[in-house]
Amino acid sequence: MMAILEQVASFNPRLLEIRRQARRYWVDRGTAAIAGWQAQGLVRAGLDPRYAASALGSMVDRSAYVWFVLGEPFEEDEAIVQLTLLYCAALGLAPPSTGATPADAPRRPVSCDGVGGAIGNQLT
Repeated sequence: MMAILEQVASFNPRLLEIRRQARRYWVDRGTAAIAGWQAQGLVRAGLDPRYAASALGSMVDRSAYVWFVLGEPFEEDEAIVQLTLLYCAALGLAPPSTGATPADAPRRPVSCDGVGGAIGNQLT
């Protein structure tokens, strides 16, 4: 079903709008959560909540597409754990308790110096 919706949405304005509304819902939720974490001092203030929510939502959305539509093998519980760890690390949040050892799930993110330049170079 996901494959059909993605394909038809590319040429059907009504389904495209349904797809956009669904995405908007998740991006809006993520934006509100990130802004709330910023207000609590948990997420860096310079991070734009909407861009972060959109990018992280795209990570999750595309992963689902690859797994469910393209049929790449995955184990659902482990996929959820790994996506959650990536999401938290991207925001600088401590990951939820997953049973991982401290070496496997550090509480502080690794320095992100230079990442913005590398991404900018890829876009140009």
